[in-house]
Amino acid sequence: MGADIIALIQHLGGPAVVIGHSFSTGSAVVAAAQAPTDVLGIVLIAPFASPPKLNPLLALLAKPVMRSPTLWAMYYRSLYPGTKPADFGGYLAPSRPTCASPAAWRPPPPWPTRPTTRPGPLGPGSGAPP
Repeated sequence: MGADIIALIQHLGGPAVVIGHSFSTGSAVVAAAQAPTDVLGIVLIAPFASPPKLNPLLALLAKPVMRSPTLWAMYYRSLYPGTKPADFGGYLAPSRPTCASPAAWRPPPPWPTRPTTRPGPLGPGSGAPP
């Protein structure tokens, strides 16, 4: 998802501020870390940043579902109980091998350092804070 965000920003001529809600806050953070010149900032609304408190049965099932391409696909399909979007298969297919990859479970790369001053009218000498 982070790559999709970056591609959209570049397609629209970015840079941009990325807004993420719940699970998508992770994608916003990854996009910002991977393309700091394209992402001016991030807004995280109700971030899903720590493991939720699940009842014991859900806790037992969560890891196998998230790491199994077959179980993940079954769960993902359940998110669309009615008619699936026309491009549904295009989103499901790439996620299957990704969820089984050990690389998918590594933490995101460290934040890059950014300049502390802003260019343009809010830059040095404008009286605005850096």
